[in-house]
Amino acid sequence: MNKSVILTLLTGMTFVIGLPLYGGPDSVDNFYSILVPGQNGGGGWSFQANNIINTKQASNYGTIGENGGFDLLKIDLGQANCIKHFDTKFKNDSLAQNPNTQLLLYGISQGTSTLPNWIASQPKHIQDKIKCLVLEAVLGNGNNAIRHTTQELIVPKWVTYIPFYRYWLPWLAKFNFPTYNPLGNQALDSAKKLPTNLPVIIMHHENDFQLPVNDAREFYCTLRESGNDNAYLFEVNNKQRTHFEVLETEELSLKKKKIAAMQAIYKKHNLPHNEELIKHNSAAENVGLIKEFQPNVQDIRKKITDSSKAENKGRNIIDCTTTGALLGLVIGYLANR
Repeated sequence: MNKSVILTLLTGMTFVIGLPLYGGPDSVDNFYSILVPGQNGGGGWSFQANNIINTKQASNYGTIGENGGFDLLKIDLGQANCIKHFDTKFKNDSLAQNPNTQLLLYGISQGTSTLPNWIASQPKHIQDKIKCLVLEAVLGNGNNAIRHTTQELIVPKWVTYIPFYRYWLPWLAKFNFPTYNPLGNQALDSAKKLPTNLPVIIMHHENDFQLPVNDAREFYCTLRESGNDNAYLFEVNNKQRTHFEVLETEELSLKKKKIAAMQAIYKKHNLPHNEELIKHNSAAENVGLIKEFQPNVQDIRKKITDSSKAENKGRNIIDCTTTGALLGLVIGYLANR
């Protein structure tokens, strides 16, 4: 029934599409996972080995481009072109279109923006087919992503203190991403429109050098504040700096604990899971394990506020000082006319 199709990404990693990438002890035949990677096709290489997804059937929809490549002129950080690319793949996927198929969607980096934006635009009968959403390295807002990547990887730190840097940089980035719209729809907007009964697992490394961890935290808070009690936040906090495959950087005991927690979440929501990883836990222990990854929203909001203040204190002073100086010049000019 399944066809063997092999996709080799630019990274040299190989995925088998439409075949059992992982058939765990409790995988169920009518569940189907769709992987949406980052803009260059990266991420998701260890998801079957780590039991992040436990379905027998899985596909990698890839990214915008031809012959395994990617097209920077069309990539728009999860907006219209990325949504269209996913939607076309989805509509031409016979397994996804089967009315009996239940979907688990797994987005990484740019894919974490594409999927919420796409889901929010779908009619109810499509949304009802989606039984879980997993987001790793969350791109909640393209403007934040551009600023964060630039200051972490591209320019000297002093450049990021040029007045109003945070506001004009996303527009300057259109030279690289001409179809990206800084005023367009963002995943953090779409989070408010997702079904409130949809389980959403969020993973992010605190030292992600491309996407700020506060976007993942904001996404989690938005879901919870919108009435979704099935949102879960997995942060990795260690000295390593990584973008995706975040669990691979985790200390072994913590990695096992987080993977076990995911299996408990899947079991709670009647999704395919690996019972072997949680069979020694009592029901109460699984409940406690799950609750550990549903932090208090007020606590997460405080983390966002505190880290944002620490990061932007100097920039806020420069922007306010510059604004005051410009206003003074304008007032002085008008007074002397």
